[in-house]
Amino acid sequence: VEALTQWVEREDWMEIFPAYSRCVRITRDLKGHYDVDPNLFVEKSESALYNAVQKAEAIIAGTNAIDKLMENFLPLISTINKFFDGVLVMADDETLRNNRLGILQRISGLTKNAADLSYLEGF
Repeated sequence: VEALTQWVEREDWMEIFPAYSRCVRITRDLKGHYDVDPNLFVEKSESALYNAVQKAEAIIAGTNAIDKLMENFLPLISTINKFFDGVLVMADDETLRNNRLGILQRISGLTKNAADLSYLEGF
């Protein structure tokens, strides 16, 4: 709790939190888990985000340390924002949509061992 409080009090928290919560809000009510197939990427930002998520997952794997999680989430923020700016997640093509949702589910899952950020105010 103390470590998370320090992050929430940071000046850049209002850049960090929205990037993460945006991914969670769009995926939290999904019934299933979607696999990601890089062969289905259409936009450069899909590939960029997927690669960044994989990198973060490798570093964060198994940690429950908020600091390590958040430090490795920081590089994802601009990539997440570019993704949402240039990609229609809820595409008409179900396969494409599910693939994109799969990327966002993986971002949502980054915190699973550290904290449930959905309890924070404003989520």
